[in-house]
Amino acid sequence: MPTSTVKEIAFIDRAITDIDSFLAGLRPNVKPIILASDESAPAQIAKTLCGRSALTAIHIVAHGQPWAKWFRSGPLSLETVRDHGDELATIGRALGDDGNLFLWTCRTAQASSGQIAPIEESARSGVAVAASTKLVGTQDKGGRWELDTPVAMRETMVPLTAAGQATYAGVMATFNGTPNDDTADATNGTLTGFTGGTPAELQDAIGDTFNPLAGDDTINAGGGNDIINGFGRASNIGVGSF
Repeated sequence: MPTSTVKEIAFIDRAITDIDSFLAGLRPNVKPIILASDESAPAQIAKTLCGRSALTAIHIVAHGQPWAKWFRSGPLSLETVRDHGDELATIGRALGDDGNLFLWTCRTAQASSGQIAPIEESARSGVAVAASTKLVGTQDKGGRWELDTPVAMRETMVPLTAAGQATYAGVMATFNGTPNDDTADATNGTLTGFTGGTPAELQDAIGDTFNPLAGDDTINAGGGNDIINGFGRASNIGVGSF
């Protein structure tokens, strides 16, 4: 669509589950931008938005966890967001007076520290930021296409059509490891150490994102295209140490 007619842009991390299905389900007036993995997400978003104005909505679609969003290029958390003041200011300038920034990332606004994150981004971007304390995505896995923080935001502009919401089979959850020896086994739903996702999400045939830390971790991810940050992309990862 011509740049002059674009009023909504969705920045989509290429690591989300079933990205082709998500793109097919977008509303026709939402322009999709796929984020690359070789540059920080805030920098890419700022470059795209530089010189734009009067947008009604900017959507960020990525895997998430309490207080953070996980992009293929690296996380954006309460700590790191403070390093991107210029980029967030560019986002603010691109939105109109009534424009909003929507974070379609699981549980980003969850927990006491997480509830600060949208406020932090709002203050630095100068716009209203909406996020979720719950899973974002298909109802079949406990997700929903609603953002509940802040409560005062009455209208949430979902980037997907009603049919797209019904068809998309994923959620934006992330499995996060600890410094200890962690286990994620999709064959029996075992999660030891890993947090952020549920056994049901682990056992489905949809790709998952794992963020292991130090320790001798074992991952049997099951079906789907799975991502292990720091170790690259793999499909049907079997039992092994990383």
